Amino acid sequence: MVIRSWRRQVWVHLLFSKTRIPGFYQPALIFGIYSFSLLGDSIFAIGQFNVNLSTDFGITWTVVNTGLPPNIFLSDLAIIGNTIYLGTPYDHVFTSSTSNIFWTQIKTGMTNYYVNSLDTSNSTLYASTYGGIYQLDSGNTWTEINNGIKNSIVYKMASEGNELYAATNGGVFKSSDFGNTWDDINNGLYCEVTQAIAIDGANIVAGTLVREYTSPVIPVPAGH
Repeated sequence: MVIRSWRRQVWVHLLFSKTRIPGFYQPALIFGIYSFSLLGDSIFAIGQFNVNLSTDFGITWTVVNTGLPPNIFLSDLAIIGNTIYLGTPYDHVFTSSTSNIFWTQIKTGMTNYYVNSLDTSNSTLYASTYGGIYQLDSGNTWTEINNGIKNSIVYKMASEGNELYAATNGGVFKSSDFGNTWDDINNGLYCEVTQAIAIDGANIVAGTLVREYTSPVIPVPAGH
């Protein structure tokens, strides 16, 4: 489901579309939301099989699956400019213009099709997969960037400036050169299976199978 809060005050349930079908309201088909992104007044939200779009702050919803295989499982979405990207657990990544939704698969260079999450940094798209991290270039070709990552299962990424952080089955890894090389930063982690990561001000917050950890963000020294 989707719920909305106006400046953290009251949450409103946005489950049903107000588009009338004789005799009842039309469901928005957005049970079990995995991810959502905002673009101006538009909200894109993905559930198990559908990409849902609202252009009126969640009052009404439309399913925008044109171009997707039927009954496709979805995992994450990301937006860069006027392009939206859709990650899937079994079918690589799809892309579409945000103004005219028609999905096209982009998988050239991606040898692992199981995409856990999509993340952006400096207008570049990264895919975290069961086969490591992939970076998308301007020609819609993926490049594997796993030099230094000791476990190929990557769940999530976060970024701070030019630094990238990756949550993996082998702990947290950091790159200061746009993903060309990675170093582990696991000192103090009791459980290395890290499935979530985020930057909170001056801290890195990592979620593992057993607990949550935090660590200060250490800036790269000048000249490096």
